[in-house]
Amino acid sequence: MNHSTLSSVTLATIENYRHAANEAARAYQLGSQRLVSALNNGIEERLYSRTSKFAPKVTSTLSTLRARTQKIVVSGIDEVTARTGKAVDMGCDGAAKQVSKAADFIAGIDNATVANSLQTVARLSLPTAKLGLTVSGKLAQGAKALSTAAAGKGQGAAVQAEATKVVRRAKRQTVASTKAVSRSVNKTVVRAKRKLA
Repeated sequence: MNHSTLSSVTLATIENYRHAANEAARAYQLGSQRLVSALNNGIEERLYSRTSKFAPKVTSTLSTLRARTQKIVVSGIDEVTARTGKAVDMGCDGAAKQVSKAADFIAGIDNATVANSLQTVARLSLPTAKLGLTVSGKLAQGAKALSTAAAGKGQGAAVQAEATKVVRRAKRQTVASTKAVSRSVNKTVVRAKRKLA
């Protein structure tokens, strides 16, 4: 039971870090896009509005070049964000898989003494794991707030909806992993009890 709880706390912590990293990447994307947009608006309002009176052809050419450059920059920002998200997901999935493998390995131990020792270690490690879960939860909340702020006024609802989807997916994955680990640990405990009886 304690090992199952430790595994579930560890998996939830991993999901919190996944959420925080994805929100930070989203904040980078939205903030960068807002910066590019602000720079372009400033150029149009302060520079092109003046130069169009004196050199309309040059202004038109510069405006076309600026629009192409903006498209390339925004595309690059989106690409960096997408690759970051993939890397984060790959890393978190790998870490969660290792936790599950460790749980399966421990569940496969038939020696009652070793199984009891591992449960004791899990029980002693649980307070530290819960502290890590709390810290990761605060980090995820901070990243979400940063992402919402980077989205600006008009995009806050869209960011909130995306964040909600990420949290729901994380909860589903954590519950599924916890159930699998719990089944493995329960089987091990039943086998150990049978051998002792």
